[in-house]
Amino acid sequence: MEQSKPKNNIMLIISIMFGYALTYMDKSMISTAIIPIEEELSINASQSGLLMSMFFIGYTVM
Repeated sequence: MEQSKPKNNIMLIISIMFGYALTYMDKSMISTAIIPIEEELSINASQSGLLMSMFFIGYTVM
């Protein structure tokens, strides 16, 4: 039973690192992705700013 504990710890660390990498990439790409999002949804600059603010509030909370 003691042998599985280090394996679980390693998997936990790998999962956390993978999750952090995904959220970091998402944070980095949102500023580039907002331009096509604005065009596709036909939103103005203030709505775009609200969308970005909500994204970063969610990112900060998580």
